[in-house]
Amino acid sequence: MKRIGLKEAGFLLIGLGIIGLLIIYPIQLWSDLLDTWPRWPFISLIIVGISTLTVGILKDYLDSK
Repeated sequence: MKRIGLKEAGFLLIGLGIIGLLIIYPIQLWSDLLDTWPRWPFISLIIVGISTLTVGILKDYLDSK
């Protein structure tokens, strides 16, 4: 089984955060069903994904030197 790198993990986290927001946000707009559901977990997933992706890019750059 191949391990995924930091860049792939970053893209995965960003994708999960965006998918979560795309599912939750329209439901909150059109219905009172999930009004109390917080959006910050998905936004924090995107932020962690961006930082993981940045670390992966920097690591690959430094390893190539």
